Amino acid sequence: MNYDIGHEVKLGVKAISNFCLVACVFLMTTAFDRIDPTCMDEKTPPAGKFNSEVPLAWFKLQLKLVKESPGFSPPVASRAFGYIGVTLYEAVAPGIETHQSIAGQLNGLTNLPQLESGCEYHWPTVANSALASIVRRLFANATSANKAAIDNLEAESAAMFKPSLKAEVFNRSVAHGRAVAAAIFIWSLNDGGHEGYLKNFPRTYTPPVGSGLWVQTQPGISGALQPYWGSNRPFVLSSGSDCHPGPPPVYSEQSGSPFYNEGLEVYISVKNLSPDQRVIAEFWADDPVETSTPPGHSISILN
Repeated sequence: MNYDIGHEVKLGVKAISNFCLVACVFLMTTAFDRIDPTCMDEKTPPAGKFNSEVPLAWFKLQLKLVKESPGFSPPVASRAFGYIGVTLYEAVAPGIETHQSIAGQLNGLTNLPQLESGCEYHWPTVANSALASIVRRLFANATSANKAAIDNLEAESAAMFKPSLKAEVFNRSVAHGRAVAAAIFIWSLNDGGHEGYLKNFPRTYTPPVGSGLWVQTQPGISGALQPYWGSNRPFVLSSGSDCHPGPPPVYSEQSGSPFYNEGLEVYISVKNLSPDQRVIAEFWADDPVETSTPPGHSISILN
């Protein structure tokens, strides 16, 4: 099924909000109906006139990159998906009459590059350029083969549109996409998660010790995964405590206690899986390097 770019962006923002990354949008809508005849002869078609082919191709590539790039644990992958989603949104939002920039609403995101007044833009080209630029930066540790895949997808997508566009429209669209991506990447640098793929298991962290607390277990003993991640800058909330899910059941090894009963329910369920339950569990499995992690599942559903 084909969705237009506008619909894809709406779903993308919704997916990000499910990660507690983006809330509602309330800024003044920018109008683009006034056209400067010195810049162009025809009105820029709205983003909704185009299908989702370009963003869909990039989101599919991201799933591959997450699976094959070293260190892309679920928190690191979720962060990348979030910034890439914001980049796509901000790149094409001016082409959607009912949408507006979310700069000034997300923590630390202020001014973003603006369109040249009255000039024509080609939104699939803007999206392609923006996504290529931000993906290239966020997956800086991708394999050589996947870096080539990023370059190839950008070139292939550009080749679909460039022959039918005026040179100035194509170049202007490419430049705007790259400018938006550069601004979003600069914003990302000081959130606490930059190059998180290099520090998934920091040796500086010593876990607390006591009854009911986390301990390293077999197989594949490793340290705590991203133990400082909760200190990162949220997209919208002041802090994670603003959206606290509440405490889990109190740890207890006493038979009949809420904690014991929940653990026992899982144990019994695993021992008595129906064929359907096993298929469901295997679909949602998130084995390292074999899947795109839990946030990747959400992007897969979005695709």
